[in-house]
Amino acid sequence: MTTLAACAAGLERYALPAWVLDPGPIRMLWANAPAVELWGAADCADLLARDLSDISAAMRARVAFQAAEAHAGRVVVEQTTFYPRGRPVTVLTHASGMGLDDGRTVLLVQVTAREDEGPNPDLVRGIEAVRHSTSVLALLDRGGAILMKNPAAMLAFSDAPWEAWFSDRTAAGALLRDAESRGSAEAELFTRTVDGERLHRVMAHRVRDPVTGQPATLVQQTDETTRWRAEQALVEEGLVVARQKQEILALSTPIVEVGARALAVPLVGALDEELAAQIMTRLLAAVAERRVSSVIVDL
Repeated sequence: MTTLAACAAGLERYALPAWVLDPGPIRMLWANAPAVELWGAADCADLLARDLSDISAAMRARVAFQAAEAHAGRVVVEQTTFYPRGRPVTVLTHASGMGLDDGRTVLLVQVTAREDEGPNPDLVRGIEAVRHSTSVLALLDRGGAILMKNPAAMLAFSDAPWEAWFSDRTAAGALLRDAESRGSAEAELFTRTVDGERLHRVMAHRVRDPVTGQPATLVQQTDETTRWRAEQALVEEGLVVARQKQEILALSTPIVEVGARALAVPLVGALDEELAAQIMTRLLAAVAERRVSSVIVDL
């Protein structure tokens, strides 16, 4: 266990920003002087008093991911863009877990590099676009293990392995093999998200891991559940209409038994092609079933 006082004693003179974040309510518990400057606060008290809970779903998912990794004893290193007072600041952070005396595990965030001269704008915008995209994005190694996933993937599937995202794991594995052999592959697969079963369009593309240079697969998933449900509703509606139409046709062309092995078919209204086909189908079935020898058509 580590007290905040001990943390302050060790990092107060640290030349780069460092702070302690409680990932539950998302609020700062401690910060050194460079962190106060980075966040554009008047002093430490001003920074600690800030309400940081009003953040995007993507950022909240990232904090939850960092907390889970920290609880497991791992360190999360990533490039992050903050917006203190609306001003974008891009830094490289190391987030690790720190146990407090009261039993909580909080995040110790240390900045190891600052891009004060301005980062590559395309790189920063690309990273932020991936983080805030509502499409699920993941980079997989050749064995299907997740190398990277964006916050949308974290929100939808938590920490489950990639193939466990799908109701049909065999189909998911086949999709990866198709992408590896052909360069790309696409399929609609049912997924098991934290909110229940959803239908995703899954697009897989063969790429290389930019860190190791090894073959990898970039997977993008879009939620098609709303469209699929609408299509299913139209199909069901069409079946209901067709069934109702058949029932109406049956009522308009009743087949009446009028004697031993004799049937009568009264025709009401215009006799079009569809009604004639309906009469023939029903009448032939009735003749065969009842062994009828005579049919009277009442015009």
